[in-house]
Amino acid sequence: MITNQLLMEQVRYVLKIISSPNNINPKERQQADQFLQEFRKSEESWEILGIILLNTNEQNERFLCAHLLYLKLTYNFNQLFTLQKREFIHNLLINCLIQFNFLKIEKLTISRICLCLSMFILNLIFLENLDLNKNDLIKIIFKNCNFNDFLIFKNENMTVDMTEIMLECFIYLLEQMESVTIFGTAQQAQLKIEFRKIENNMILYLINLLNLEEKYLKLKAIKLLKCWINFGVENIYQKNEIILETLYKIINQDINLFLPIIETLQDIFNIYTVTKHNNIILKYIEKSITDILPVYNFCNNIQNTQIDYNTKEKIISEIVKLFLIFCENFDWLFSLQNENDKTKLNIITKNIINIILEFSNNSNLKIAELTHNFWHHLQNVDKFGEFYENILQNEIKPIFKKLLECLILKCKFSLQNSLQNSLQNNLNNEDEEMINFRDSSRDVFISCFYILQNDYLEICNYLLQNLQNNLENILFFETILFSLNSISDFGKFENFKNLFENFQKIVTIIVTFDKIEFYLIFKQIILFIDKFSLNISKLGNEYFIWSINIVMNLILEINLQNNLQKNTLQKSLQNTLQKEKSLLFISAKCFKSCCENGSKFLNLEISKKLIESILGNLNFENINIKILILNGISFILSNLQKNIVNEMDLQNLLNLTNFVIDPILQNLLQNNEILINLKNLKSILISFKFQKEIIEKIFPILLNILKINITNYNDLLNLENNYLIIYNLCDLFKDIICSIDGNLNDENISFLNILLIICCNYFCFGIIDFNILQQDTLQNSLQNSLQNSLQNSLQSGQPYACLLEIISIIINGMKDVNILKTLQNYFYKINNLIFNLLNLNNYFENRKNYILKSKKILELIQDELGSLFISYFKFLNYSFRINSNLFFENLDFFEQVLKLTILCIDYNNDCNVVNHVVNFLQGFIDFKNINENNNFNLENEIHKELLSDLTFQIIPKILNICLLQRTNTFSELCKIIYTYIRSQKLLLQVCCDNYLLGNEELKELMKKGMLTSMDLTFFTKNLLMSKTLFGTRNVIVNFREKIEQATLIASGTSINNNEQEDGGNNFIESLF
Repeated sequence: MITNQLLMEQVRYVLKIISSPNNINPKERQQADQFLQEFRKSEESWEILGIILLNTNEQNERFLCAHLLYLKLTYNFNQLFTLQKREFIHNLLINCLIQFNFLKIEKLTISRICLCLSMFILNLIFLENLDLNKNDLIKIIFKNCNFNDFLIFKNENMTVDMTEIMLECFIYLLEQMESVTIFGTAQQAQLKIEFRKIENNMILYLINLLNLEEKYLKLKAIKLLKCWINFGVENIYQKNEIILETLYKIINQDINLFLPIIETLQDIFNIYTVTKHNNIILKYIEKSITDILPVYNFCNNIQNTQIDYNTKEKIISEIVKLFLIFCENFDWLFSLQNENDKTKLNIITKNIINIILEFSNNSNLKIAELTHNFWHHLQNVDKFGEFYENILQNEIKPIFKKLLECLILKCKFSLQNSLQNSLQNNLNNEDEEMINFRDSSRDVFISCFYILQNDYLEICNYLLQNLQNNLENILFFETILFSLNSISDFGKFENFKNLFENFQKIVTIIVTFDKIEFYLIFKQIILFIDKFSLNISKLGNEYFIWSINIVMNLILEINLQNNLQKNTLQKSLQNTLQKEKSLLFISAKCFKSCCENGSKFLNLEISKKLIESILGNLNFENINIKILILNGISFILSNLQKNIVNEMDLQNLLNLTNFVIDPILQNLLQNNEILINLKNLKSILISFKFQKEIIEKIFPILLNILKINITNYNDLLNLENNYLIIYNLCDLFKDIICSIDGNLNDENISFLNILLIICCNYFCFGIIDFNILQQDTLQNSLQNSLQNSLQNSLQSGQPYACLLEIISIIINGMKDVNILKTLQNYFYKINNLIFNLLNLNNYFENRKNYILKSKKILELIQDELGSLFISYFKFLNYSFRINSNLFFENLDFFEQVLKLTILCIDYNNDCNVVNHVVNFLQGFIDFKNINENNNFNLENEIHKELLSDLTFQIIPKILNICLLQRTNTFSELCKIIYTYIRSQKLLLQVCCDNYLLGNEELKELMKKGMLTSMDLTFFTKNLLMSKTLFGTRNVIVNFREKIEQATLIASGTSINNNEQEDGGNNFIESLF
């Protein structure tokens, strides 16, 4: 007893530390928190916490004791193994509720004790196997209380109404059985079965409470009714009349009841829309219009000050949500069949849609935004069948016209907001609301266009025609463009010309305005030209050239202004620079789109003038802007290329192409800004097929740059620049390969073979020597000498992955004899270099640290190892497809590949790595030699032997990762197993059995009885029987979860308890 008294004092001291708002010592609080967590798990804590709870006068201590008791009842209920102990806790909780309710102490503590009582009862139902048909649950919970309409406790000292407490306990009972994960799925189902038995009586009792005058109970009764509906009322449709009639009867009696009632109605009608009880929906649509809609009008009245603004907004929002639930689907349209009903139906349809339209026009943007999903859903009106024509023509179309005009008006920024949005980065709440509303409105504009079609253009065109030259209407112009930019193109509409001409008239005036002050307007102008560039080009060259000039003049003006202001440090001008950069980017992107879509209608003469004009104004410091403009020029050249009809056209195009690329090539020859000019060249050549003459001109220059930039990789000052230059060169070579891939004549194949030899020599030996191209191979002595002398310098910066990518692209699918011969000459040399490089201990990690210490930030080589793995397994995959003999001739080589494969399977930094390993393995596993030659049997026998070695090494590794680890490469690894199921099932079965029976973790679980040999057998059987990749994945996931559950149970806890208890412990300190 002395020990307990001392412990109690210690607990009270710790509770004061935790709950004291003045205690700021983190270490002391942490120690106190740890003490409480350990104390809570002890058996002594039941009595001590109960005594403190009943006798303390400190509010925070009371609440903490109640919370700790809740944690004990949740996670340590098994300590109450005797009836005496359970009676003690049950009486404690009831006495606390009676006493605290009588003394009117804080509701927060009473709610926590109700939570404790509900958890106690749920556990008790399982422990004593209670049948709620035979046991009165209220009497079980609230002993010594009398229950009729109200639950009353009475003795000689006090009389306490416990009805509100009872309702709160039942709310927690329903919530806890589903939200607390200590109850598994089967236990939850059992609890639901028991509570179904008292459902009828409870629903009728709640209805009775709602019909009484006691307002203090109605709120709790409504909340419990809502919980029971969410819990899932059995045969709710038989009870709906009494429930709904009661709720509609009292909804307007008390404003405090309105919100909980309407939220409950929402839950009920959500069920009815899913189950399609259309007659009920129809009945209560009409009743809601008469009983609930007037409340909306009352709250929406600005002059009404009887209710505060936040409450009015909440009420309006919930009313709107209720009516939107009615319209979740329109199946109730089909519930009436005769002609008279159809007339009534049309009236109801018209009324409900007009009501939603009124909601859409609400001055509060958040309220109006709630309706947007409804309009998007309503665009599928054609599913109404026989009602479609009448509804569409007579009701829906006129409403969508009103909606479009209403939406355009609501999306208009005010003058003040527009200027603020242009000049400031920080948006106020009103601006954020408008931006969110406009984003949501895009889908509604699409729905309007879907219904209105040509009428949509007519409305926008009419609005444009009536714009006057004043500032407010100019902002309205921005909104009209926003509505047009939200939809698809107008290719099939002839009157696009009228709309565009009105657009031209207004833009001609606006173009003189300040571009930054009216940033929003110019942004929409550019987006309009960008989106409808194809439509504009179809109007004729005059309109297309006008659009290009508008865009280019805007780019040049902003660029000039940007250059003048770029050195400023003023915050306001810095914000302006951000807007200028944004407008520059979208304008350059628009220019590219115009050239892509519109230049196909231009002839050579107009194209030449346009290109000459553009190239004369390419002074952009921002390389990305220049690249987009050069991309546009590339599309012009590409479209001209498609229209060649004779040799003269070809020569003219060649001259124009030379005119464009010659200045860039000249800079490359002079080593001026190599990196920038490489990007410029790529931008020019990106979109059209390479001509022979162009390739012959640029190829030697590119090779020369490659040769220059391999001289000194150990120079840190040049490391980043050299790497990026070579990376971009490789990128350009890939473009050339892809460009000629569709035209593989002898000349092009010869060029590819030369490029392949150059890349292989550079990759293996770090040299580019044109004389080497005359030889098939290098002498062995020269090979060894070069490899030894250049190895260190190569490791400092050669982009292995880039070069290997080029090699892989060239050989992919090739059957040419010369290319196959080149591959055969270099295949083992490439692999030896890769093996040597990867055998260097921590080479890539050390290189990364070396770069970081040197304060060099190379985004392209942050994961060189991963990039190399990806390129290497692409190379292996493509090589195996075109010449599998290379893999069967050298078994030592395959052993090295196998080691790398196992290494990569566990490479969790990037799923792409494992994905390419999987691609290679799938091809290798599925290999079948179908060539009818003398080596047929030999190669297949070698393949079987290699496949067996591969399988017995990688399958245990894959199963270990998939079953005993959490990895982001899980889906990719399942593909390998599924490949074995499709083509090597017996081999997989043997491997699985060996792994499962030999794994130490699984054997330990079997010794403890957590797993059985039958579990292992069923796993292998189900795995081999899976017919799809999805099925394979599910079998593995299910068995992995079984292993995890078994492991946690073997350690003395359950997976759900572990997760929840951690959360509960952390919550103790955070409560205060």
